[in-house]
Amino acid sequence: MKHSCELTLAIDAAVAGGSLSLIQGTVEVANWIGSANVSRAETILSNVDSILATSMLSARVINLVAVSVGPGSFTGIRLGMATSLGLATGLGVGIANESALKAMAFQRLGHNKLIVAVPSGRRRVCYQMFDTSNGVIELSKPCLGQEIDFLSTVTEVYDSTFLLHEDIFEKVNAKEHAINFGKNIALAVGMVCASESPNQNKPLFLD
Repeated sequence: MKHSCELTLAIDAAVAGGSLSLIQGTVEVANWIGSANVSRAETILSNVDSILATSMLSARVINLVAVSVGPGSFTGIRLGMATSLGLATGLGVGIANESALKAMAFQRLGHNKLIVAVPSGRRRVCYQMFDTSNGVIELSKPCLGQEIDFLSTVTEVYDSTFLLHEDIFEKVNAKEHAINFGKNIALAVGMVCASESPNQNKPLFLD
């Protein structure tokens, strides 16, 4: 386990507008949520500077850089991983990564069938099923499907709980068994990476 004073910078550039999170121990001290597709490393770096300044913290106090390996935008995944590697190398700190879907599942324990989903652009959805009743167990591989088909599945399937990125949740009609995760994917990734041994997962390119 990490010391409670250590600071993790978490980056997700793969899902929707992207997100950043500064986590001290198990508490988020600042974040940034994008409203448009992240397309340049400069955008991430400028927002990292902004949330550090808002929190009156220096980049020198960062102990770990955590990054999402997707799924999501192909360009965003590559950009996030390259930027996080550059930051970690420049700061001389560790780097860890995790699947956005798995990291989200870790935040909602206690479900036998939890289907986690994030938008992937071009009206598509990336999703995966987990058993989180005792830890987090993958019941399927990450899948890519059409948004309209996935929304129908949410309406028709009642033996599972759906944990959805806010952009998907807002389009669901039957919300009785759906949970709005919000848009802060970086926080989920950072929480997992900060509490576990550093992970080095392969990028989840599903196209």
